[in-house]
Amino acid sequence: MRPRLSSPAPFDSWEDEGLHYFVFQMKPEAGAAAGAEPSVALFTMRRNETDPAGALVVALDPGGDEAVLTDLRQPGQTQRVALGLAGGP
Repeated sequence: MRPRLSSPAPFDSWEDEGLHYFVFQMKPEAGAAAGAEPSVALFTMRRNETDPAGALVVALDPGGDEAVLTDLRQPGQTQRVALGLAGGP
């Protein structure tokens, strides 16, 4: 995963209810359209534990109206979430 990150430092982080969240910008994928929004990696950590509680890659679909979530623990499975940005209610 590290070679795919743009930087070794997160560009955003916060803590909520005992969980620490770290967001890393990823390098654009080969063949990505110019100006395409790069994916991000979200790691969730618990205090005093070395393994992540969660690890996701979040990417926009080509149309930009859905987020594609890939759990790094089960990389063959993805989930799509509508963003509701295209003039929806």
